[in-house]
Amino acid sequence: MRSEIDSASSASPRTGDAGCRTRRIVVRVNKWLVPTLALILMLWVALLGSSLATYERSHLALEFGEKLWPARLRHLIKALAHGVTAAFCVIAIYITYHSLLDEVKLGRVSGVESIPMWVVFLIFPYAFAAMAVRYLAQAFTTATKTEAPVEERLPS
Repeated sequence: MRSEIDSASSASPRTGDAGCRTRRIVVRVNKWLVPTLALILMLWVALLGSSLATYERSHLALEFGEKLWPARLRHLIKALAHGVTAAFCVIAIYITYHSLLDEVKLGRVSGVESIPMWVVFLIFPYAFAAMAVRYLAQAFTTATKTEAPVEERLPS
């Protein structure tokens, strides 16, 4: 993002002196800067939010027809669902990590001036790794029946 300092003459509001010079900063924004930066930030916020939702157990969950199973097996079915989700997160870590390495190797730059694409993609492996760890922990605590009850909350 470039900026220029532009000098302009203007009258001082207090003294009415027409000779007073003020400086104003004129920022020239690339017309692609704002939408591209907004998309990048939206991507980061969405993935960090999904990681936090996993932490708070307020995420979407696979159910595998929990109501169909006998009560004594439900905790194991829930643990299996968490394990399957963790496995998908591990696969996503693998894919996004290699994609991140490709971006580092290629050295591409995003539409926002001088932000490398690998910085944009850096959130993917982190978010999936955080979710995988949390789902594995939920699978373990659910299978061993040591999980804390989920707090029922209304959206605020």
